[in-house]
Amino acid sequence: MLCLLVIGVLGIVTPTAAEEPLSPRPSLRLPFLPGETYVVTCGYGCYQHQGSMFYAVDFATPEGTPIVAAADGVVAAITWEVGLPLSKNLGDALILYIDHGGGWFTRYVHLNGVTVAVGDAVRQGDIVGYAGHTGAEGAHLHFELKYGAHLHAPSQPIDDLFGGEPPHIGQAYLAEAITFAPTDFPTPTPSSPTSLHSSEPPDGLSTPLIIPVSPTISPSTIAAGETFTLTLTLANTSTKPLQLPIVGIAPRQNDVLIPNHLTFMRDINLAPHETRTISFSLTLPAGTYLLSPFAFSKAYTLLPLGVANNTAPAIHLTVAGQNIFLPLVGR
Repeated sequence: MLCLLVIGVLGIVTPTAAEEPLSPRPSLRLPFLPGETYVVTCGYGCYQHQGSMFYAVDFATPEGTPIVAAADGVVAAITWEVGLPLSKNLGDALILYIDHGGGWFTRYVHLNGVTVAVGDAVRQGDIVGYAGHTGAEGAHLHFELKYGAHLHAPSQPIDDLFGGEPPHIGQAYLAEAITFAPTDFPTPTPSSPTSLHSSEPPDGLSTPLIIPVSPTISPSTIAAGETFTLTLTLANTSTKPLQLPIVGIAPRQNDVLIPNHLTFMRDINLAPHETRTISFSLTLPAGTYLLSPFAFSKAYTLLPLGVANNTAPAIHLTVAGQNIFLPLVGR
């Protein structure tokens, strides 16, 4: 399911009216490993935290920081949602929702990968993903506690995580040790992390989708900052239809994802054994890049994209001041 972030209007915006909770709120911990300390960069009501997101809190978390479940629960949704502000063309944010029961759930935004799937039971303190800057100008974690019947129900104050008062921008807060309470579900074992810059398929996942021919770029010579086209051929090797909510190209420099240049195509549906060629328009400044094709399944798991010999395809690309040099395919 693909949802849109709610954009607050300019000026002072009061919190969205919240339903009166009918069940006790979950016992929360900061969503980081015990002993980790992170600075609050945006608190209640600051710039984009308006309307239903009024009580959200942003933490300065370097890309790859482990993010943990703030309370026991079940993974309710993993979505891609448009990054803000829209004028920045930041691509989409990878977002995780954990249902804590009784209408309460937490929201973890701008991840660069997740270690869980929808329906997984998680314990407080389990690693559920990794911080990143998908849909954002810089790496950070946007965190909310919400109450209601839909994913964008109003957020709730979380003063208890900050010594009983609203969080202070610029102040560092320490994640406490986790005290486990009895639950009705077993503790899941987190899988290997999957992210937009991971070339390894998740354990146990077959390869229904391959790239039968090497990706190509045209034109072969172009001035830096001008648009070029990357053409990618996908083949569904399974006997069942394949629904792909997201197919895209992820540019990296020095193995770091460049989120404001992510290029996506939504809702690619392939019939059994169907082969389809799609094209992406990209514009990159001068530099050296690795362009990695990726796709997400209907369950928002990262699908392995392999060429005929099952290796992960990537294009090594140099954008000079005047020219793009012919790419080499490989890693």
